[in-house]
Amino acid sequence: MPSSLRSVMSVPLRSGLAGEGGAAPPITIGAVTVEAGQLHLADQVGRHGVRVNLGDIDVKLSAEQAAARQVEAYARLDKHGEIEVAGSLGADYRPIDVGFKTSRITVLPFAAYLEPLIALRIDSAFVSGEGRLRPDAEGWRLTADAALDQVRTHDVAGEKDFLGVRHLDAFGIDAHWPDLSVRVRQLVADGPYADVRIARDGHVNVTSLMPDRTPTVSDPALHLAIDSTEVRQGRVYFSDESQSPAFDATIGDLEGHIDGVSSDPATRAHLAFKGRVDRYAPVSIEGDANLVSDPIAADVRMHFENLELTGLSPYSGRFAGYRIRKGKATADLTYRIADHHVDASHRVRLRQFELGERVEGQPGFGVPLGLLVALLKDRDGNIDLDVPLTGSLKDPNFHLGQMAWKVVGNLFRKVAASPFALLGSLFGSGEEISWVEFAAGSTDLDGVAREHLATLAKAMTARPGISIEIPITTASTDAGALAESRYRQLLLSRAREQFGDAADESLLQRLQETPDERRRVLRSLLGTEAPPAETEMPVLEAMVRSRVVATADDLEQLGSARAESIQAALIDGTGVSAERVFLVRDSRAETSGNSVRLKLGLK
Repeated sequence: MPSSLRSVMSVPLRSGLAGEGGAAPPITIGAVTVEAGQLHLADQVGRHGVRVNLGDIDVKLSAEQAAARQVEAYARLDKHGEIEVAGSLGADYRPIDVGFKTSRITVLPFAAYLEPLIALRIDSAFVSGEGRLRPDAEGWRLTADAALDQVRTHDVAGEKDFLGVRHLDAFGIDAHWPDLSVRVRQLVADGPYADVRIARDGHVNVTSLMPDRTPTVSDPALHLAIDSTEVRQGRVYFSDESQSPAFDATIGDLEGHIDGVSSDPATRAHLAFKGRVDRYAPVSIEGDANLVSDPIAADVRMHFENLELTGLSPYSGRFAGYRIRKGKATADLTYRIADHHVDASHRVRLRQFELGERVEGQPGFGVPLGLLVALLKDRDGNIDLDVPLTGSLKDPNFHLGQMAWKVVGNLFRKVAASPFALLGSLFGSGEEISWVEFAAGSTDLDGVAREHLATLAKAMTARPGISIEIPITTASTDAGALAESRYRQLLLSRAREQFGDAADESLLQRLQETPDERRRVLRSLLGTEAPPAETEMPVLEAMVRSRVVATADDLEQLGSARAESIQAALIDGTGVSAERVFLVRDSRAETSGNSVRLKLGLK
């Protein structure tokens, strides 16, 4: 391609040529013009090097005027990029005030310069912009507006699509160096996306975004400030390939803004976004954070509506041992991060939640999940969970998702260990509602027992998925108490026949205070087997007692009568269906003094 170079050079001569002890003669370059030039640059930096081809180069450099030169330049970079420069240079050819304009400059040839800064491979990116470069008191200052188009990258480690944007405008760029301070008045990102992936080995592509590099004391710190960032039609794709099957989700239609981004750790940017998870689940994100300082800090709240739970089956299968058949969720998540410490809360409401099939080979939480779901479901089929979480970002074993499932597992195990405590807590009671206490040998429910059963009936109404098991059983003290009760009734019945009708207490007192009358009653009960009249009282009492020993049938009837009295208290007038109250043959009974405690069961 033809080109031409025209210049005027003058060499003022002094007395003689430069010789020993003499100074070299000054050389002055006059006006310079370059037309239709070409320039091929090659820099063997990094693994791939940098190669740039400039064509259609036109340069006009004026002769020196008042220690300054005017410059105008144009060049084409590759096929579509254009560069225009106009301004003034000093006598040493350093810029005094130079304006520039670029259009669709491809970034690909310069990718090697970015390798030490960020672990991304650029697949496509075009930059355009217009601004000025001039010196200031500390060094150099660049002011500009710029734009990026068709940015696509992939992570070096995973070789998969990672970050990109359809179009990005940066307005009001003000950069200074060598102190490396950059301020941007406004960023507007149209169609940004991020693909966050967890590989099979647990590696997260985001964590390897910044390459390992030991900073030196000479490395200047970057002072960054972005006043306002607007996002339009953004998308975040998340995939966890460490699960089998893999879990994936997408937040799309992401719209919002971030105000006050700064590398100053004392500042917080305010962010507010709205979008949708997998098209039909609205999500909102709002809070304050500083994610560009070290350490990062955040106080962010996220709200999700109508989340489809079946997509979480890879996690529920791995950690809980069951897939999810059905369910929707509303979630409020809060994350507070300060000094590398994470304090998070997860308030989740599950609607119409149902477990699916068992996942073979997965231990789960080691608790009966079917019963837990029934315990947690309210009368509308909803489950409310509060899952707090704390940890340190410095802990290499800290994994937010796994820790959340661990906390859920601990919660479930606690509920499984004391299920009645959860039911009782619904109405201000506790584990005590799982016990019903009777006097030994009795079927009567006292006031405390009826109060506990009334609370349990309310809990059953609030948790319609659970059923109660009532044991048909007796304790060792029941036989003696039953025999004693029958012995007492025999005495009272015969005493009433002999002394006339009277209150039980009056008759018992009379028999206690009048031994002869007591003897006569005992001998009457023995009938023809009565011993001589002079037989001692304890012998007579023992002979009568031997006739009223509790049999196995007596104890069976006692156990059944007790269970039926509990059943009636739970069903009659409470609204609890009889189909949910079962009588079971069981040995769940304890003795405490002269009392027998029956332990109720849950299914």
